[in-house]
Amino acid sequence: MFTSYTDSVFKAYQMKKEKGKLSLNLVAPTPAKLKQECSIVYSERYKEKDGKTLRLFFLPKDDSTDYGISIRNTDTDRFKPLSNFLKGKTSETEDKNIELLAWLIDFEPRPYNFKFNYEAELGDPDDNKTDWEELSVNERGYGNSKQKNFLEKEKDESKYSSEGDEKKGKTPELSLKNILIGGVLSCSFILAGYLGIKDKVKKTENFQEKMTDSSETRRGIMAEPSDIVKTPIIESKKDNNAGDKISTVYIPAKKEMQCMYWKDDHYQEAFCDDENVPASLIAINKNLVENFKKITFPDTITEKSVGKIWYLKSDGKIEFFTHEGNHPTNHRKLKKMTKYILDKHVYN
Repeated sequence: MFTSYTDSVFKAYQMKKEKGKLSLNLVAPTPAKLKQECSIVYSERYKEKDGKTLRLFFLPKDDSTDYGISIRNTDTDRFKPLSNFLKGKTSETEDKNIELLAWLIDFEPRPYNFKFNYEAELGDPDDNKTDWEELSVNERGYGNSKQKNFLEKEKDESKYSSEGDEKKGKTPELSLKNILIGGVLSCSFILAGYLGIKDKVKKTENFQEKMTDSSETRRGIMAEPSDIVKTPIIESKKDNNAGDKISTVYIPAKKEMQCMYWKDDHYQEAFCDDENVPASLIAINKNLVENFKKITFPDTITEKSVGKIWYLKSDGKIEFFTHEGNHPTNHRKLKKMTKYILDKHVYN
């Protein structure tokens, strides 16, 4: 069932988020950041099997397989349903949004395959990066031995059932017993997952309630601006009656800028939750912030710059940059400047 696939994809997203294995665009998934992440993922690890997912979501106007243009031309509001789902504002979303999320977090196996038992417990989604479709049954040890045994059993039962039914002139079908067993197992997995999540939520609420009631905590909490976070500091306080007393006091600490955006001719540092930034935010790269600049006066380029600066033709004109990498707005890879480019586009 697709519901099991949805649960597995969302669980993998949460695991990667908790372990810090997601890009900042997916940690705080606004519609604009999801659109930007699609462009990045498409340029870095597009696979042929993901074509159906991209075609379903971006609806290209022609038969071209270059979805980069379709992604850039897609209305940002189209990503709002997936953004609301990941933020918990909605409890469900369309199938195409789940498939897009599976592609963005590199979930395997994808896309949805009705033959695969997604209700079986999966392991860490980063433990196995091999394409699922290229593995044999004996090599599919993705989650645990239960998943492997299920696939082997399914293959054997299908083979024997087909042979027996062919002799009888009947179409192979699942027996009522197998259907009942599958239903019981499915309910067990769903119930176990529900109880585990409920227990975790209860523990979290109890902890927060305890922290709220603590007088030591109340003395340490202060109204703080958006760029301040609370850092726990362990201090030892003297008590004449009880001796040394250890208590936890929360003090404000500066939050680092972990994002950047392209501003005119350079990358500008910013806070990732700053909604006043006039451009799309990406994960910060200190090297690009310090060294990647657009050369606004090409007449300063000389023969000494050959092989030391990079260029790209954008919107019908040549643009030059001081560092290798991708173009800051269309994300195409820059090229190293040659003597030919210097003579043709600078000296002429």
